[in-house]
Amino acid sequence: LDDAPPLLAYAVMRDGIILYERDRASRVAFEVRAMKLYFDVRPMLERQYQAMAQRLKEGRFGQGRHHQDALDAARRLHRRIARAPSD
Repeated sequence: LDDAPPLLAYAVMRDGIILYERDRASRVAFEVRAMKLYFDVRPMLERQYQAMAQRLKEGRFGQGRHHQDALDAARRLHRRIARAPSD
C-alpha cells in the first residue's frame, strides 16, 4: 500500500479493516501520509470527475485521447509525489 495511488491508499485507510500491523507507529504514519496525499490531489480529482461527467452528458466520453502531453505530465508528477519522502 505504500506505493498505492492516493485515492486507493486513502480509501483503504478510511474504509479498510486492519488485518495486520507490524507496529502502531508505522500504521499511523501510513494513515497520515495517505490523508496528506489524498487531500493534496482531491481538488484535481474533483475537476477530473466534473470534466468526465460533462463529457458523458455531451456524449463525448471515450472519443480519443485529448491532451496527451498534460496527461503524461500529470503521471510524471504523480510518480514524483509518490517517491517523495514523507514528513
